[in-house]
Amino acid sequence: MRRGLVGSYRRTLDLLKKDRMSILGICVFTISFMLVLTIAQVSLIILGSLFLALVSGPIVGGIYLLDQGGGIHALAIILLVTGSILSLLFLVILLCIALTIGSTAFGAQIHIADLLLKIKMGEKLRWRGILNELRYDWKDILRSGYRLLTRLITLFIGILIVIEVVTFCMIAAIMFLVQKSDVSDASSVMTVAAIFIISIVVALIFIVIIPLLVFMIDSASVRMAEGKDVKTAIRHGLKDVRYNTSGISYYILWVLILIVVSIMVFPLAFILQPLISVVSKSFLIANRDMFYG
Repeated sequence: MRRGLVGSYRRTLDLLKKDRMSILGICVFTISFMLVLTIAQVSLIILGSLFLALVSGPIVGGIYLLDQGGGIHALAIILLVTGSILSLLFLVILLCIALTIGSTAFGAQIHIADLLLKIKMGEKLRWRGILNELRYDWKDILRSGYRLLTRLITLFIGILIVIEVVTFCMIAAIMFLVQKSDVSDASSVMTVAAIFIISIVVALIFIVIIPLLVFMIDSASVRMAEGKDVKTAIRHGLKDVRYNTSGISYYILWVLILIVVSIMVFPLAFILQPLISVVSKSFLIANRDMFYG
């Protein structure tokens, strides 16, 4: 196992050293993209704040004037209807903008995986090659990112609902048993302790799920860059999670090492953090035979 672990990391480093100029171009592209994405996210937050300020005026005014009679009452209804329509309109606009940003982010992950695959095949990309592909294929990249984003959100929401339902049932069962028994200080302490333990277990589950979700993003991006459709890419990633414990553990340990290194080198943390996705995908590509086909 140790030899397999060391060998998988060595193959990853060999891929990153295969064409340093192309890797440098991908890193510059990733950092630039993350900067643009951050600006877009901040702009979305500002737009959302303006939306709340714009919509809250007619709604609050309508509620305040609703108790008044005559024409003022009619004005209140008009204000409430106007505020409701504006709320729905701006909500749709913000949702479209958020989906566009998210689709762009996931599309960029697929694009990075595609570039790394070409480096593995021996292509010399350089900066012009990276930008030319992005220039001519941006529509396909955006569509692929949208499909990956929506499928993974659906998967994550499904997992989240299952966890919440199981947690609620466990807590409700504990409360029911305590209520049926004689109420005492000991039973109350046991109830609090049981709920606390359940909360810790749920937190640990999320600690495990988050690295697996990161793996699913990288895994699906690589497989979609290879030409697989989004359903097949996600399904194969789930099979890895279920059957390939060694490959998953190597990947998670690799990502954790990168995070720790980026934290330790604090002045360079803002540069190293965006590059984690590049290096983590390099691990999957360099060790592709360790994972499901």
